[in-house]
Amino acid sequence: MSTLTGTPLAAPDAGTPVRDAPAERTPKRRRSA
Repeated sequence: MSTLTGTPLAAPDAGTPVRDAPAERTPKRRRSA
């Protein structure tokens, strides 16, 4: 829930690999900020 609201752009990209989504979204989110 937090990841989807934090990065709506990454939602579709990591929509299939839910297990890899949180791991790959964490570093990407910090890089964008």
